[in-house]
Amino acid sequence: SKDEMDLARELFEHPDWARWELYALEQLVEIARGIPYGIVQTGNAQAEGISTIRCGDVKPLHVQTGSLKKVLPSIEEKYARTRLKGGEVILAIRGTVGNAAAITEKLASQTINISREVAMVPVRESISPEYVALLLQSPGGYRALAEKTKGV
Repeated sequence: SKDEMDLARELFEHPDWARWELYALEQLVEIARGIPYGIVQTGNAQAEGISTIRCGDVKPLHVQTGSLKKVLPSIEEKYARTRLKGGEVILAIRGTVGNAAAITEKLASQTINISREVAMVPVRESISPEYVALLLQSPGGYRALAEKTKGV
């Protein structure tokens, strides 16, 4: 909406908007996948299972993979929509709201999913996920997310 675009211009404080084209995040994603969050009830941690990225695993511009929770395949298979393929941006939406990271193909080469406290932004192939993650992680991106999460 126009109000959100005006807010973006204000929050990013860029000196020369004439050189930039603004898009809403929704315009940059694969329409079929949308911007979902992941597994609602991950259950007890398993010794073997499907790795699941939780809020605390999302650090600024990377995923800390050392202690990913393993989830039963029978739980994970109900959330195939948020199974990572590589090229997505993930965003912490609980706790430390605003940490963002691009998912590499190497990380997504194993079956991996996200929990409900992480949102997936499956950017279109023509869009750089690293750039989107940088924008979300920037001071302006952080302010925009903070504006959206007030009162939640």
